[in-house]
Amino acid sequence: MKTVKMVTLLLAVMLLAPIGALASHHYHGCYGKGYTWDMSKLDSDQDRTLSFEEYSQKKVDLMRSGFDKIDTNGDNLIDEAEWDAIREAHGVERVE
Repeated sequence: MKTVKMVTLLLAVMLLAPIGALASHHYHGCYGKGYTWDMSKLDSDQDRTLSFEEYSQKKVDLMRSGFDKIDTNGDNLIDEAEWDAIREAHGVERVE
């Protein structure tokens, strides 16, 4: 009987473990741990509502920062040489 209980408990843990991962993504995965639930910090015009632009600005800022790191010559375009450099830095082979 102890074996049945242990197997049941093990299966329950294995089935419930992914729920924690999903919750983590929901609360932290989309914007990272630096994202805030304090609406006033996102509400740039302080009208107590969030426009899509206000809501998404942190993600846009993160994307801009990543783009600027790849765009090493600062021309606001990512050319093949810059793309190849970042690809190689991450160990990704070129796709022909």
